Amino acid sequence: MASLTERKAYREKIMQALYEATEGNRLLGVTGVKLAQDLAIPAEDLAAACTYLVGEDLITV
Repeated sequence: MASLTERKAYREKIMQALYEATEGNRLLGVTGVKLAQDLAIPAEDLAAACTYLVGEDLITV
């Protein structure tokens, strides 16, 4: 599992990638597989980061 600093960085990378991929349109989506490929974040850390972002109502899974 990633350190706190790494987890924060992963969350920021995910949010930035989602915003760029959807051009700010919340109705468009991006798959987890695409995020994993594009960001090279370990699957366990990607899942944890997305779970956190869902809990904060920042993304929808």
